[in-house]
Amino acid sequence: MIGSMSRMTWTAAAATLLLTACGGQKGSDGATGPAGPSGPSGPAGSQGPVGSQGPAGAQGLAGAQGPAGAQGPAGAQGPAGAQGPAGTQGPAGSGIVWRGAWGASTAYQVGDAVSNAGSSWVALAASTGVTPVQGASWSLVAAAGQVGPAGPVGVQGAAGPAGAQGPAGPSGPQGLVGAQGLQGATGATGPAGPAGATGAQGPAGAQGVAGAQGSQGPAGAPGAQGPIGPQGPAGIVSVTTASGQATVSNIPSAPGVCDGQHGVDFFGATATVVLGANQVITVSGIANLGAGATPVGNLSLNLCYLGTSGTISALTDSNFFGYPGLNLALPAGAFMPFNLTRNFAGLPSDTYQVGLCGCINGTDAWVTDWSVINVQVAQQ
Repeated sequence: MIGSMSRMTWTAAAATLLLTACGGQKGSDGATGPAGPSGPSGPAGSQGPVGSQGPAGAQGLAGAQGPAGAQGPAGAQGPAGAQGPAGTQGPAGSGIVWRGAWGASTAYQVGDAVSNAGSSWVALAASTGVTPVQGASWSLVAAAGQVGPAGPVGVQGAAGPAGAQGPAGPSGPQGLVGAQGLQGATGATGPAGPAGATGAQGPAGAQGVAGAQGSQGPAGAPGAQGPIGPQGPAGIVSVTTASGQATVSNIPSAPGVCDGQHGVDFFGATATVVLGANQVITVSGIANLGAGATPVGNLSLNLCYLGTSGTISALTDSNFFGYPGLNLALPAGAFMPFNLTRNFAGLPSDTYQVGLCGCINGTDAWVTDWSVINVQVAQQ
């Protein structure tokens, strides 16, 4: 295009010069020639400044639901809710009365509970002599469990404190004499040592073997009377034990006078002992006592002695079971062993019957099962 313009400019100038030279008038401009070919591109211009922020575009359509995210951590524990209202009172339940081990002669009522062969049962109907099995009369409460395996041996516990001295037991039979041991060999005599210096007078040696009997010497003058020696320790003179299955009978009743010393009588086994001068009796008695089909109470127990005078006596102190205000009692069908130990001193020489005694301050039907009496006579 520039080249075309140069040619055009040159042509007009030439025409002008030519007209001037010719002295004629200027003619009109000719028509514009065709556009020349495009020239080469110029160099790129510098980066213009950043334009201002355009207005926000319209809200696009909602995209599809994305997959669920991973479970977030558990939130903190919320506060406790308010206390709900109290529920209505339920109906009263029927009571169960524990009657202990089942007995064939015991009358049972509805609600009575017993034990039999390791299981526990409750009565569904009144019965007597009906062995507890699942049925119309009895219902199983808890069956006897099987014996579990033996547990491991426990660690040896610390030794407990020494128990109190119990009463002396009966004398055992004399043991057999052991066989004579063999005579040991005589050792060799050692060499004689050098003679030592004379030492101080040593203590008197042991009594040597008695020599041969010498001839009778003349009688010496009587010596002065020596002092009386100290009293030797008291020794056990005898030990007597009586035991056996006692005849089941009621212990004596003594309403109004039964206090452990009055209204008493022997029951169960008794022991007979002979007491000499300055001797004391130590008695230990135990008896298994119980109740039949009804509970019992109002019982006093003591240890009594009966001499040839024919009167049963007991020490008048509080060392007896059931002393005033604390009479013994047991529920129906129960048995319990009772043990008493005491001394009788200052009694005159005589033959005595000794044993457990008692009385009932009422009509309670206490019964005896078995009893054992141990009596020790010692010299004071």
